[in-house]
Amino acid sequence: MIVTKSWIENNYNKYNNLYFGGVLPSIEFKISRSKKTWGYASYTYNRSTNKVTPVSITLSNYYDSPEKIKLTTLLHEMIHIYDYTVNPTHFVNNGRKVKYDAHGYWFKNEAARIYKL
Repeated sequence: MIVTKSWIENNYNKYNNLYFGGVLPSIEFKISRSKKTWGYASYTYNRSTNKVTPVSITLSNYYDSPEKIKLTTLLHEMIHIYDYTVNPTHFVNNGRKVKYDAHGYWFKNEAARIYKL
């Protein structure tokens, strides 16, 4: 399956309501041709306001994988967006970037919570 921006947006909105209580912000959706990563989430940090803002999710169309794989990748990236939204100090604290395992304990607990649903 090859994803489109509208496919990403429709599924993001659906899963935002289903798994995240609708708290995820409106973000940009992008498509890449990266063969190194299936997807990634990004944020910006504003030093003057000390605020982390989720910006986008990018999914790669390099691999023509089944829809289930694309959905799993999207949900994975949505967990990162959720983390940026509810735990900004995981990433930046007192104006400094924090050493943080983005796929550690917190991420694994969220993935398990979603898997159970």
